[in-house]
Amino acid sequence: MAKIEWVKVEDSEGLILAHDLTGIVPFKSKGAILRKGHRIKKEDIPLLLKIGKEKVMILSLDEDETHEDDAASFIAERSTGENIELKKPGEAWIEGYSKIDGLFKVKVKLLKQGLTIEEIVIATIPSNTPVKKGMRLTKIKIAPLFIKEEKLKRFEDLILGGPIMDIIPYKIKTAGVVTVGNEIVSGRVKDAFGPLIREKLENYGVCMCEQLIVKDEVGEIEDAILEEISLGRELIIVTGGMSPDDFTVRAISDVGKIAVRGVPMSPAAMLTIAYRNDVPIIGIPGGALTNRITSFDVFLPRILTGERITREKVIELANGGLCMNCENCDFPFCSFGKGGEL
Repeated sequence: MAKIEWVKVEDSEGLILAHDLTGIVPFKSKGAILRKGHRIKKEDIPLLLKIGKEKVMILSLDEDETHEDDAASFIAERSTGENIELKKPGEAWIEGYSKIDGLFKVKVKLLKQGLTIEEIVIATIPSNTPVKKGMRLTKIKIAPLFIKEEKLKRFEDLILGGPIMDIIPYKIKTAGVVTVGNEIVSGRVKDAFGPLIREKLENYGVCMCEQLIVKDEVGEIEDAILEEISLGRELIIVTGGMSPDDFTVRAISDVGKIAVRGVPMSPAAMLTIAYRNDVPIIGIPGGALTNRITSFDVFLPRILTGERITREKVIELANGGLCMNCENCDFPFCSFGKGGEL
């Protein structure tokens, strides 16, 4: 069992402080200069002597006990994947940062299992958040100064060896857009979808290679989708009416297998997702034109990683599926599209 003992300052390098050490600057300040749990370094010794310390109280651990710094490293190394860089900001925390642009993913069930050991602290941003290189994703530590090695081994077993979290890179690099509308073909109405979709795709490094504008006829829509696929486009985006009686949905269902027909989210509840073999086809309803952020923005990064969207995954997003249309939009760092237990 851990115990406390007095040790000469000169002999304290590498040992663990059992309490905070206070330094005083007359008439100016008073505060801890070294915190409880700090592992004393060679450069700390002159400082300790300067404040009048000849001996310090040291925490001695048994062989089956692990210091909070080492425990945090153990937990973090097993919890994070190869695309997360670990840093030590101090105070026994380990922080994880994204090495790449991509989609942050958390295996929530494994995270919950690991946190059944109450001394362990793991905080993350929400799963399915698109992130940029260098963003902070997680903070990890243990609550006490030390933990039994048996609990660390149990944590490793509970998370099945890990990792719990990682960044999934975007795989899709090319997209083709099919815009449906007789009024656009005739020139009576100027297309507004093309520039909007281009901007959203470019944000993820995706080339919008073509935009085919066709009449609201099943055959023309089908031919345009198949043409884009024949050109090797990895993602097809179709804009137009998505109501049950619209030709756009009928054409999408003719060329691919519909996985999702409408989502429990707003705006853009009538979003349609289908697949022709491994090529995703997204049908965007007109509501996406009148709202800055919609369900399309939620599913786009997931699809770009190669994730296959299913009805089961869509249902999970009903809780948190309503966009609040905040004046100062903070998407994707908000509740919209993050989902949760139902």
